[in-house]
Amino acid sequence: MGEAKIKNPCKIIAVRYRFVYENVGGGEPQLQFQSHPLIKLKVDQKPEDKSSKECELLPENVVYEDDVEYLRSLDPKEWKSQDHYKVLGIQHLRFKATEDIIKTAYRKKVLKHHPDKRKALGEEVKADDDYFTCITMAYETLGTPIRRKAYDSVDPEFDNALPSGSELKKDFYEVFSYYFNLNSRWSEKSKVPSLGDSESSREEVERFYSFWYDFKSWREYSYEDEEDKDKCQDRDERRYVDKLNKAERLRKKEGRNVKTKFKQDDKEKKLAAKRAKQSAAQARKEEEERLLKEAQLAKEQAEAAERARIEAKRQEREIQKKAIKKERKTLRDVCKSKNYFADNSEENLIHMTAVESMCEKLSLNDLEELNRNIKNNGKSAFLKAVMENQQREEKERQAVLNSAKQKNNSENKNNTVIMAAPEWNEDNIQLLVKAVNLFPAGTNQRWEQTNKPSITLKRIKKNVLNVDETGISKKVDGDLSENNIATQTTASKKVVNGDVKAPTKVEAPWTTTEQQLLEQALKTYPASTPERWDRISECIPNRTKKECIKRYKELVETVKAKKAAQAAMAFSSLYEEKCPFTRDYNLIKTELKNIDDYDKTCIETALHGVNQMVLGEWGNNTACQIILITDGSTGVGPMSLKESLGTLNQRSSKIQFPIPFPFSAKLHIVCLTSANDPNFIKSKPLYQRLIDLSGNDGSILVSDNLQNESSITNLFLKLAEDMYTLFRGTLKCGNLESKIILSPAPVPYTKIMDFECQTYHLSDLIEVCGFISVSDVGSPMAVSRHLILPASSPSKQESGGKTEVDVTDDDTVEEGKTPSYCVLLHGALKVENMAALVTLGENWFGFVYSWADSKKKSNLMLTILTPGSDAVPWLGDLNNLGAADSVSYRSMWIRQAGLQSDIQKILRHARKLPEKTQQFYKELNRLRKAAISLGFLDLLNGLAYIFEQECMQLPGSAHPDCALQLQNAAEQLRKTQNHDIKYVIMPLQTNYTSS
Repeated sequence: MGEAKIKNPCKIIAVRYRFVYENVGGGEPQLQFQSHPLIKLKVDQKPEDKSSKECELLPENVVYEDDVEYLRSLDPKEWKSQDHYKVLGIQHLRFKATEDIIKTAYRKKVLKHHPDKRKALGEEVKADDDYFTCITMAYETLGTPIRRKAYDSVDPEFDNALPSGSELKKDFYEVFSYYFNLNSRWSEKSKVPSLGDSESSREEVERFYSFWYDFKSWREYSYEDEEDKDKCQDRDERRYVDKLNKAERLRKKEGRNVKTKFKQDDKEKKLAAKRAKQSAAQARKEEEERLLKEAQLAKEQAEAAERARIEAKRQEREIQKKAIKKERKTLRDVCKSKNYFADNSEENLIHMTAVESMCEKLSLNDLEELNRNIKNNGKSAFLKAVMENQQREEKERQAVLNSAKQKNNSENKNNTVIMAAPEWNEDNIQLLVKAVNLFPAGTNQRWEQTNKPSITLKRIKKNVLNVDETGISKKVDGDLSENNIATQTTASKKVVNGDVKAPTKVEAPWTTTEQQLLEQALKTYPASTPERWDRISECIPNRTKKECIKRYKELVETVKAKKAAQAAMAFSSLYEEKCPFTRDYNLIKTELKNIDDYDKTCIETALHGVNQMVLGEWGNNTACQIILITDGSTGVGPMSLKESLGTLNQRSSKIQFPIPFPFSAKLHIVCLTSANDPNFIKSKPLYQRLIDLSGNDGSILVSDNLQNESSITNLFLKLAEDMYTLFRGTLKCGNLESKIILSPAPVPYTKIMDFECQTYHLSDLIEVCGFISVSDVGSPMAVSRHLILPASSPSKQESGGKTEVDVTDDDTVEEGKTPSYCVLLHGALKVENMAALVTLGENWFGFVYSWADSKKKSNLMLTILTPGSDAVPWLGDLNNLGAADSVSYRSMWIRQAGLQSDIQKILRHARKLPEKTQQFYKELNRLRKAAISLGFLDLLNGLAYIFEQECMQLPGSAHPDCALQLQNAAEQLRKTQNHDIKYVIMPLQTNYTSS
């Protein structure tokens, strides 16, 4: 048996070898090796003798190094970054060095490197830049326990690294033992458990982990503070720097703590998994958003392409229409200049009719070719075109007759009873015209109501509507031909219960040829032609003057009916601003004629558009009147008004209903329909709810009998009389005054106080009480804003016979020829960039100033402030405003910098007393006078407090009169009896001032 021997005692001794002599095969015994389990024995290690260890670290046993080159390379200004142990020559001991060793090392360095010693040896020494300063700072750092502890915590030679994964795989216990033993020096507790090995008991493992999980380190990082607290000038700055340093130390301590480092690994793994999950969710969300954006973009592109296609098609139609119109005009002018290539009046009429027929039927290319042929060949080309046109009309007529005969033959074969539908005669046309006027466009079930038993004939709706101004009733008479004139002139027979009644004699209907001749004659002989109807009747054979006039009136009524249908207005799922805010009513009327029909009705969209228009132009301080014009319908589907009001309580903050309006407004709803219309009866409660939500007194207007345009005009006249009354008053300044109109008219203002409500009414006399710079006024809180328009004199109103002044028509009121104070005031305020302070009533003020709209057109504007003299806080009491004595006070201290500069100017004079006594009291009295004028009495108390503080902080070299004058000024400012604006603070008479 053998035993391993070690020189130094250890904790474990293992028996490794065992040999046994055994007889093998009956021969001589042989030495055999037999393995057996290892037996481990624990041996208590004897504690080292501390006295012997201390003997080894005695100052006389330490070797002190002296690296002169390193010392000379040091910069005294960067002493904090040097290695203090190396400077003293004990870098091999570092934190193990005792206080005696550090003192001894410092003495040795002083004896050798002191500047006096080196000067004595003839060495040149710089007083301000010598490395001996580094030796001194090294001893001050290591010789002081607190500073040495701070330096040892950031020892540059200490290994702060952690083992890598490859190192741990080689030898886990050895590698980790090294690092744990290395960091154990920072423990506040002296006894630190070791890592152990694979044979350590559970109790030892738990004790190890519990110690390191609750590890408390004395290590701190004050040595690396970037901000030096000792260099701060005051206490607040030192506190702030100390707060920053503590936060940075805590961050570094957490980052270099072993416990934190190991916990950080687990935390980073969890964070990595969390980030991966979040990244996947974010990527999925981004992908969905990308797909959604692509779909939205594709949809927008498709819509844009469709809109572009429709617009291109519309432009193409417009171009073609203009080209056709141009070619028609060319053809008419050429033919008219050549007297229609006719030799007599009868041929002239025939050719005139042919020209109109060709203009109506020929295409653009045919018209261009015809004009070229007439230009080149003249009469022959024209006669050829007339002949071709007649042949073409004859073929069309024969084709219509043949198709009608074939249809009648087929019906005769299938039916034994023939029902003959009568053609349009004069009575039926009259009935149709009356029905169209009775039921205009927009009437519910219009054509079903039109086709009542009183109207015995049924016609296709498109034939009834196809009435044009240039070819007035083509479809009505288009089916008539020369072959069936006899059928139309004789009355159709009525079959009633098998009896046949003879019809009464009726007037012969107008044929297509007669209709065309009438139209051409109306164009040839305008209304200014003498004996016009006699000449027109001469152009139409077999027609008298009375018949021509009657036919003309019928056609006029038909055209009016068609125009009424085209003037109907409809809301859409989009809104379009047809005309911005303007006083040019002619422009508004022109834009109303260009309103087109869109896809569907959505009143909510229209109200959103109203909000954007008003807020963009006027803001939320201007009262408005909003007129909603509808046909009595509220829309269908999800965009209807019923659906919008039903989802009011389910809307998010991003999708708000446009009512109540963000500005003061009244909503009026005008319905262009009858009061008995079923659609209006259903819509009226919804319209009333809109008015209730708006919060002001609105109205719903509808006509009892909507038959023609006059009823609609009366409807709007009633609205104008009830709601659009003008406010008339007088603008006065001294002896100058002018009659004015405020638009829109101001409404009474109700001020809600704690226990009562007070209502203010605007006076009809608006008086200017002063002027102030626009920059000083700023943007105070306002009740409303109104345009100021000059009103004409009463004599002009009486002479014109008008009760209201047309403020929009610049031609009716010659303002340039009549002197007006409004014009004078407007020009002065605009040039000087000032505003006029006006009184609107008792203790109620406003500002008048020049305002330019979006078209850079300047107007006179009135801003009404909230009642009270303190409506503009930075101006103080408006009743105390007066002329300023100095330029510095004209700004009224609207900006903080102006007030500070005035006070600082006084304090600069105060510090130079008694030399600046007169200047000090001069500026003080100016500031005091301005403060009293504005009612800013708190400023006087604050200034007195500043003077008292200045007295306490005066340096010892200050003149005694300085403190006396400051104390006198503070006392005078605090006296309430001196708050008279005419009072002047005088200097205090002292021995210093008298001398």
